[in-house]
Amino acid sequence: MPDPANELSDSSERGESSELGSAAHLVAREDLTDDLAVFHFAPEGRVPPFRAGQWMKLGVRDRTGGGALVWRPYTVASTSRSAVLSFYVRRVWKPAPGKLTTLLWRLERGDEVRWQAPRGRFTLERWRAEREPRALLLLAGGTGLAPFVAQLEELVHEGAPTRVVLAHGASYADELGFRAHFEQLASSSVDRAGRPWSFAYLPTVSRPGHPRNRAWRGLCGRVEDLLASPADAPCAVERALGHALAPAKVFALACGYARTIDNLLAALHARGFAGPRARADGTLDVLVDSFGADESSPRAS
Repeated sequence: MPDPANELSDSSERGESSELGSAAHLVAREDLTDDLAVFHFAPEGRVPPFRAGQWMKLGVRDRTGGGALVWRPYTVASTSRSAVLSFYVRRVWKPAPGKLTTLLWRLERGDEVRWQAPRGRFTLERWRAEREPRALLLLAGGTGLAPFVAQLEELVHEGAPTRVVLAHGASYADELGFRAHFEQLASSSVDRAGRPWSFAYLPTVSRPGHPRNRAWRGLCGRVEDLLASPADAPCAVERALGHALAPAKVFALACGYARTIDNLLAALHARGFAGPRARADGTLDVLVDSFGADESSPRAS
């Protein structure tokens, strides 16, 4: 499906770039599983100010391929307040090993990567501009969590005037990235400046019968299942919001593979949401960012 939030160019989709970009160096890699990690890079020089939810092109030299830079766009999982640039990445194996993720997993501490200035419109600015902000619903599938990591960090520093709910779906509990951090945020009643803070975190796993989920006692199903109302009862998201899931009350952002986004939009449209297109009066109720139909997507490899 189209990507209205990022509006990637053809060259971005192919991973090509005519620019060298700026340098950064790997300072840490946090492995959640063998194929899922958070990479932290320390940039040389100043990173231009950017808003949480934007993406940048990341380049790594292929030393076995003549030293050419391989570029891919990734959403930044950190804010411009941070001293590092962080990326939440899944290693791609099918239908063929991903070019960039293979190179990323070969990096050692101190190795150089290149990056280009952040861009994109998958940010909170439209919601922040509302005269009376609606509750904020963040819907993530897999590594589609990345922009929300940054946005929640931005919110907890800058303030959130309404209820905020994050729903994150993954196949396995060990793939629920940043889980401890979100649980801590959900347990707090004030933000970093001592202002009122109202946040709910809804992690869910789609393969509850798998041995990797043996110890899981939380919600089960795909992230879109949390929008389904059993027997006319409030759905899991409505229980977390404390009111109906309706466009008059909720501004939603959704990020994940295109198939997940399609399912989320179908569920939201059934409840009267119009997004990602704006209504006739210019108002918006859903903003989406998708990155391909499967793990072979350029945004993922």
